[in-house]
Amino acid sequence: MPAFVTSWRCRRRVRAVHLATVGALGLLLLAGAWLPSLGQAQEAAQAPLPPASGSAAAPANGSAVPPASAPSPAPAPPVATTPPAPAAAVHVPLAVRRELNRAQSLLHAQLAHLPPEDGIELLRESESVILRVPARVLFRPDSKSLQTDAATQRVLALPERLLRRRHRLSARIEVYTDNIGGMALNLTLSEQRAQVLLAVLRRAGISAQRLQAQGDGLTAAISSNDTPEGRMRNRRVEFVFERAGTRRPAASAGPSGAASTSARAASTSARVAAAGAPLRPAQAAARAGA
Repeated sequence: MPAFVTSWRCRRRVRAVHLATVGALGLLLLAGAWLPSLGQAQEAAQAPLPPASGSAAAPANGSAVPPASAPSPAPAPPVATTPPAPAAAVHVPLAVRRELNRAQSLLHAQLAHLPPEDGIELLRESESVILRVPARVLFRPDSKSLQTDAATQRVLALPERLLRRRHRLSARIEVYTDNIGGMALNLTLSEQRAQVLLAVLRRAGISAQRLQAQGDGLTAAISSNDTPEGRMRNRRVEFVFERAGTRRPAASAGPSGAASTSARAASTSARVAAAGAPLRPAQAAARAGA
């Protein structure tokens, strides 16, 4: 056979082998890209179908499955509340504050010389200075008569000295009792005591234009009337010092103020319950002091 025929046949076989190899490689590449997609399709086909809406899916073991609980409603948004407006502060002029500061300093210095067992208190409010004195220090028990000892005179000198030194101050005398004996009896006693103290300051030379006196009886209790200690604390006299021209109008006490006394007793009758129920007059003997 000629040589050129043999060479042509060899080249043809090599070409066939080359084409077969290229085809096999192409098939392998296609298979690698197609197999993952086939696996995903098989997994999707084997997945269980979701239950229809409104029906519960039955488990594989046949056991009953409790129905799904309804979702809890969303909590209601908090209601916005507006805080109450703060009370308006009382505007006190600078001159008034300075006058009250001086009065407080003078009384504080004088109280340092008195025995603490007297129980005298010095209070400060925005528009006044209050000297609170237990009634037993000034008056005899169940009486409008003043004590005659030196301790009583020292206490009575406190408001007198202050009003002599501070001419721009005025004073209001307020007398309180406990609830033993009833409202009418205590109101009368407190009015009489207020008039006695007013007369003491008038005799000392204090102008009547700077003084007021009122008896409030068993109203405005500062302690419980259920105990002897509380009743003793409620029996008190308060000297309220204010700058002249700023004091509140108060009804006069005594014979000339009988009508105003009845009006004040009627207006404060609602506060009697807060001070405690009044006792019968026969129980007045249980009073511990003045």
